[in-house]
Amino acid sequence: MAKTFVGGGWKSKYGIKLSIKKEKIESLPTNKYGDVLLEIQERKEPDPKSKQTHYVVVDDYAYGKLNEATPTAQEPDGLPF
Repeated sequence: MAKTFVGGGWKSKYGIKLSIKKEKIESLPTNKYGDVLLEIQERKEPDPKSKQTHYVVVDDYAYGKLNEATPTAQEPDGLPF
């Protein structure tokens, strides 16, 4: 499965600083709570141009599990309305 890249990150003294495009976040799917599920992964080597040490991708594994667990909606039979 191809990864959907949405941004990058840099190690800092207290954690990881992220840079994510607002347009990309708004176009991503959400779970039933309205959350966008993302994963931060460490690069094997820092990017030579931007010096990014991490990258941000859509958590396809979580979305796959959500889709498997979501039952298909079916109309019940015999209801009076």
